[in-house]
Parts: sequence; structure tokens; C-alpha cells
Amino acid sequence: MFFIDVFCSACSATKSASGAKDNKTTTVTKPEEKKVTAAAADSFVGGWSTSVSGTPAGDVNFDLFFEELDGKYKGYIMGEGQRTDFSDIKVEGNKVNVSFYSSQFGVDVYFSATMNEAGDAISGYVMDSYKLTGKRK
Repeated sequence: MFFIDVFCSACSATKSASGAKDNKTTTVTKPEEKKVTAAAADSFVGGWSTSVSGTPAGDVNFDLFFEELDGKYKGYIMGEGQRTDFSDIKVEGNKVNVSFYSSQFGVDVYFSATMNEAGDAISGYVMDSYKLTGKRK
């Protein structure tokens, strides 16, 4: 996967990293995926159109998806038609820490992001090096 390749090519093995619950939901449908439940603006639940800038290969675009089931977050990253599930998600208020394993490079890839007050944008860093920005889908 290109987006994982770009991140992992400049990183070493690292491990990193539930959260808020809201009963207000709507449904977001993605054609190739099951329905994802999207919550109110103060939750990460739902889809995010995301870009990472400053990588060795330039800007990289992909989608992030989060859902909350029984008080626990699950999610995945979708890029170039490939899905990679997150191995760890920690949400504290408007901050999220996520990691997933890249079997190709044998490392955990991680990112952290903060949601803005309106709940419609996130920003942070991937592997402490690459600027991540995203907008709610």
C-alpha cells in the first residue's frame, strides 16, 4: 500500500497508541463498505478525508473511518482500494492516537490528531514527522 510504504520508508519500529460516547447518530454509507455509524460533531466516529504532507513521495491522500461499539473504538484506513484495520485507538476528548501494523516493513505506524471545536476537521502528525490534516466526510 502506497500510503503505508511512504510512512514506513522513513520510520523505525515504534509502538504507540477509549473514549467519548454520544447517542446521537446518523448513517454514512460507503459503496464498498458496510454502514458506518456517525455520531455528533464531538466524536471521531464516521469518515474523514485525510491528507499527509511532506512525505518523501509528496502529499498522500486516504480516508480514515472510526466507529464506536460498546464504548470501544474500532477503525481502519482506506487508500488505493486497500483497507488496513487499526490495531489500537485511544480517544481522550478531542484527541485521538492510532496505530496499525505494517507487515511489509515490520513496524507499527502511528498517528495522533486533534479535532477542532466545530468537530469537522482534524490535524496532527503521522510518525511524529508528517503533517496530517482531514475533514469530516
